[in-house]
Amino acid sequence: MSNRLCNGLVKNNNPKSPIDYFELITVREYNDYEGGTIIEKVTSAEQFLSDDWGAIDEPFYRIYGTRYLDDVISTPIFLGEFTSIDDAKQFLYYLTGEVPQVISY
Repeated sequence: MSNRLCNGLVKNNNPKSPIDYFELITVREYNDYEGGTIIEKVTSAEQFLSDDWGAIDEPFYRIYGTRYLDDVISTPIFLGEFTSIDDAKQFLYYLTGEVPQVISY
C-alpha cells in the first residue's frame, strides 16, 4: 500500500472566499449490499489497514471546503479527489498559497 492515512484541516486565509477551511480526508471505497459501492471516511489506522468489509483498491483522498455560520458548520463542498497525498497537498497549496501542514501516518 503506497498511500498513507491523512486527515487535516487547513485554514483559508482569503477574506473574500466563503470557505473558511479546507478539509483533507482519507476515504475508502467499499462494496455495498445492493451490488454498488459506497465511499466512507477512514477514521482509524485499523480501518485504513483492514481489508475487511469488501474494500476496493487502496484508500484515496478528498478535499472539501467548509464554512462556519454562527458557529455552525455548513454542508461540506466537494472540491477534489486525489489518488496521491502529494497531489492533494499541492492542490491545497494552489488554493491557499501556503504549504499545508497535515499529519499523515
